[in-house]
Amino acid sequence: MPYKLTVDVPNLGSQDLEIPGLGLFQNGTYDITDEQAASFQSSQPSYDEGGYDQDPKSPYFGSYIPKIVPGRDLMTAAETMHGITVEEVTGGGSGGSGSGDSTGTPPTGTETVDPTGSASDGESSSTTTNTNSPVGNVSLGPAANLMGGN
Repeated sequence: MPYKLTVDVPNLGSQDLEIPGLGLFQNGTYDITDEQAASFQSSQPSYDEGGYDQDPKSPYFGSYIPKIVPGRDLMTAAETMHGITVEEVTGGGSGGSGSGDSTGTPPTGTETVDPTGSASDGESSSTTTNTNSPVGNVSLGPAANLMGGN
């Protein structure tokens, strides 16, 4: 299922914002494919919830059995990213095929992100927005990383 990612960081200016595992963005709206979302999730830290086999009748008794839990998905991670909104686009249409962000300028350094204007007609969406972010004077350097905690 494709996603619509919106970057709205007023103090960003013309600088790039890095979302690790996804690319560099400027203020605007972008289409994110399922493949890009999967790549983002695979770049997030995963952890092991495994344990030792406690069944004495099991051929693996006493052995450690790993259970790898994948990293956060794009919708979950967006909850901790200041100024980032992610919508899951569903329904008819391909999600649009715009040629630039809201300023008409494609993002720099992003070869895998397809920027777009807005979702096409007949599509619905669910939105995840970080409402717990501090608002105020934010100083961002080149390719600022606003990724939240784990």
